[in-house]
Amino acid sequence: MVLNASFDDDNAAVLSPSQWTTKAGSSPGPWVSYTEAWPGAHTGTYHGTHYSPLPYEVYTYQVVKNLPAGTYNLKAWVKGGGSRICQLQASNYGGPALAADIPGSPGQWTQVSILGLTVSNGQCEIGFYSKAPGGQWLYFDDVELVRQDASLMASSSLASVAASSSVGADADVALYPNPADSQTTITATFAQADAVTITVYDYQGTRLVQYQRPAVAGSNEFALDTSTLPSGSYTLRLTSASQAMPVLHLAVVH
Repeated sequence: MVLNASFDDDNAAVLSPSQWTTKAGSSPGPWVSYTEAWPGAHTGTYHGTHYSPLPYEVYTYQVVKNLPAGTYNLKAWVKGGGSRICQLQASNYGGPALAADIPGSPGQWTQVSILGLTVSNGQCEIGFYSKAPGGQWLYFDDVELVRQDASLMASSSLASVAASSSVGADADVALYPNPADSQTTITATFAQADAVTITVYDYQGTRLVQYQRPAVAGSNEFALDTSTLPSGSYTLRLTSASQAMPVLHLAVVH
């Protein structure tokens, strides 16, 4: 579904990889979004890169078209060097724009995902967004947008229900400050390393944003930006593979 998903179609390092479009904010020049082989792709030879020695803001995206109506999962392999804002994004699919934060992982490739995209208009815009001080970078590769098979979804749901009784008690989870203004922090304790998906809903059940954060064994803190959320009440749904997670309720007051 995703064209030039591994950034190898051009058979060279290029400024404008085929099938992808770049929008730059206050960027210092063309060398902000491009493909390269150094220091090694996730697979193949080349990967996408966001980088500049000066502060920059850039969005590299593709509109995937001719999608049958259904539910899709978006995934990509990334390396992050500490950009201030660094996200995998999905939009223009018939639902709310969603984003998964990309954690700093300079030493290894990490997969990030946005799950459960309900496509209703035959397309989905997928992309990588960075806003960073000079010298910070993002590498991205092997992007996939895969439709969930209905029967597999049903099996997965049943397996999830069965697993929830065996993975253990709820994590020790807290949320502060609550009410929040510009930021709130989730604290959680895990028995083992894991990945946590945090989804924010308004009280009408509309999904507003989704984050994916790595968790280590022991105590963890996940800071969430609430500055763009209007004052009101929200539900935070947390999911992980290793243990059951509670639903949290957050008030935002500006």
